[in-house]
Amino acid sequence: MLNKVAIVQNKIIWGGRLDLLVHLIKYLNQKQIVPDIITFKVPQSFNKNKIFSMYNLDVNYKLKIISSILSKTPHEYNIFVFNLLLHYYCKNYNLIINSSNTDIFMPQLTTISYIHFPREARAISNYESIHSFNPKTKAMWNISWFNNVLIRKIYLLKNNINIRTVVVCNSKFTKNNFISCYSDRLNSKVKVIYPTYFSIKNENIHIKKRQIIHTARFVPDKLQLELIRLAATLPDIEFRIVGFKDSRSVYATKCQNELEKLKINNVKLYFNLTNEELNELLKESLIYLSTTPNEPFGLGILHAVTLGNCLPIIPNSGGQCEIVPFNKLQYNNFAELKNKLITILADEVLFGELRQKVFEYSRHFSYKEFCKNFDEVLNGLIK
Repeated sequence: MLNKVAIVQNKIIWGGRLDLLVHLIKYLNQKQIVPDIITFKVPQSFNKNKIFSMYNLDVNYKLKIISSILSKTPHEYNIFVFNLLLHYYCKNYNLIINSSNTDIFMPQLTTISYIHFPREARAISNYESIHSFNPKTKAMWNISWFNNVLIRKIYLLKNNINIRTVVVCNSKFTKNNFISCYSDRLNSKVKVIYPTYFSIKNENIHIKKRQIIHTARFVPDKLQLELIRLAATLPDIEFRIVGFKDSRSVYATKCQNELEKLKINNVKLYFNLTNEELNELLKESLIYLSTTPNEPFGLGILHAVTLGNCLPIIPNSGGQCEIVPFNKLQYNNFAELKNKLITILADEVLFGELRQKVFEYSRHFSYKEFCKNFDEVLNGLIK
């Protein structure tokens, strides 16, 4: 009987990982399980009412924040410290659901490790960021380089996974990257369960505008600056750039300054919208645009397709290609993206055919399918 379940993540932030956790909590609630969320930090606005306004889901959980001076450690070390502290804070749970993207230093307890993208792969990578059309090699012989070397060595010391851990990845792309950090012999033990949205609709009752929408946290990896510059070259198309930002977001300020610098009026930025506000923008938009190469999954794409009836156009890389496996909707750089936008918007027949194909394919990611796959994992743990 799984009567004591903890969901653990060193820091909770608004975005894709929280989307998954909210739906996972809803799934557990339907099994009469009220999980504890154990973390170092949550957004100031994080509460059940805010979750309901963002996701239109009523979820039940208990929040347990670990108060420790160690919570101030830098990000990668922060995960190490957090996982070590769980040896004390999680000793009385039947099941741990780990959402910190690595189980290094985790207690040897029954665990589902849900990997959005393995921290190990980022540490071992030779690039500053995997989310770039032109990735830069990590700089050498500076403080950051020495720090990266140390983190890399720590991860390389770990060459296996806890025998009591079931690894679940959010895409085949993420699974392949996880296995590359360990061994091909783990292939059959690592499962893929795609994230979901609670309902799938295909309503087209809103009047669509000649409008493109982009949703993501305002961080450099999401390339909002580059999108603003692209929009400046397409003045007859409206762009709506939506995302989460905190009060100290330097990057969001850069985006606002870029709009003023370019003096363009076909782009609007939206910060921290409710689920209802976002859905209204999605429903009036023709195209949903992803700009992040090697996105591990891309839950915003699924949201746009199933609730907004948008046509997605994505980079030709990462797990997002598993949501949109159609070459006509994939691009390799911003010049190619511009050409595809112009071509697709000029051909109503092609647009309609592609949108129907994408929607039909989106049924692979239904909440029903999500629950069925998690049932298989839980049933295997209970036996």
